[in-house]
Parts: sequence; structure tokens; C-alpha cells
Amino acid sequence: MRRWPEVLLTLVLFAVAMAVVSWVVNATVPGFIDWLDARIGSLAVWAGLTVFFVAALSYGIYDHRRAGRKPKGT
Repeated sequence: MRRWPEVLLTLVLFAVAMAVVSWVVNATVPGFIDWLDARIGSLAVWAGLTVFFVAALSYGIYDHRRAGRKPKGT
């Protein structure tokens, strides 16, 4: 098989797979978000997301600073 049909086939298959994933996510995630909002409230959902992102950011900053240091004992 020549190179260009392989590339084209890969792109088409990737687009189809992403369409299927999109359909599945659009069918499930809004229901979960509505359930979570009804269960714990909108403010709690936003607070949880904020805490998660602040924790991830602080870990990233800590790890970035630690990567520049030399290991102990060298």
C-alpha cells in the first residue's frame, strides 16, 4: 500500500473514533454533572474543582523547582 492511502485511512479512522467518543461522552457526562449538582450543590462542585486545580498547580511548581536541584550526596 502506498503511503498517502495509509495516512488518509489513519485520519479517517481517527475521526470516526473521536466521533464515537464524543457521542458517548455527550450522552453520559451531562447526566453525571446534573446528578452531582443535585447531590452536593453547585458551589461544592466548583470548590472541589478549584481545590483540585490548585493542588495540581502547586505540585507542578514544586516538581519543576525540585527538578533543577542536584541530588543529595553528589
